[in-house]
Amino acid sequence: MLKTKAFRSSTVIMVLLVILLFAVPTATVSQNSSAKIFTPSSSTNNTSTSQAFYLAVDSYGSFTPDLNPFSGIASAPYETTALSLIYQPLMYLMNGESPVPAVASSYHYSANLTNLTFTIKTGLRYSNGQPLNASDVLFTFNYILSNSVIDTHGLSSFVKGVAMTGPNMISFYLKNTQYTDLYNIMSQPIIYPPQWKGVSNPGGITLTNPIGSGPFMA
Repeated sequence: MLKTKAFRSSTVIMVLLVILLFAVPTATVSQNSSAKIFTPSSSTNNTSTSQAFYLAVDSYGSFTPDLNPFSGIASAPYETTALSLIYQPLMYLMNGESPVPAVASSYHYSANLTNLTFTIKTGLRYSNGQPLNASDVLFTFNYILSNSVIDTHGLSSFVKGVAMTGPNMISFYLKNTQYTDLYNIMSQPIIYPPQWKGVSNPGGITLTNPIGSGPFMA
């Protein structure tokens, strides 16, 4: 008798579980769903559209149609992270985790910790289809070092110089024996040289059509 009651109880429980399983609605994702991306036309550089997708914010938390990595908007860590979805840095370095490769696949220090070398990935491309290579990384850092206003990471305070030391190698020559400023080098967004050559005031322009190597584009 006890076995029969136990069997009936377990059967009732199983039936209830089956009913609940089919009664709870499951979430579905549309196959056609996608992020809204604004692509400016060839004749305009404005952002007057409801489909614009902005990743940059100002210090008050409001959205602004400016994706200039040198405007000062990218100075805070969480904002730099947002912009790095458009402009990839050498490596992603967050929350004390190990560096994650981005434009660079690896790095190493010299024995005396005054020479930091990155190996740049091959086959990378910008959002306009043009290749990204080590010379673009060299341009980015020399561009910043020659424009103190846009040196938001204070690179000039500890970097003596930057040079290509191989086909895919970029070396930083440091002023002191140190490794504490690694984040400031790793997290610097890599820019597309033709978009910035000849710009006299890189920190003062409003950029709504950025060209970068990250997974998002404006």
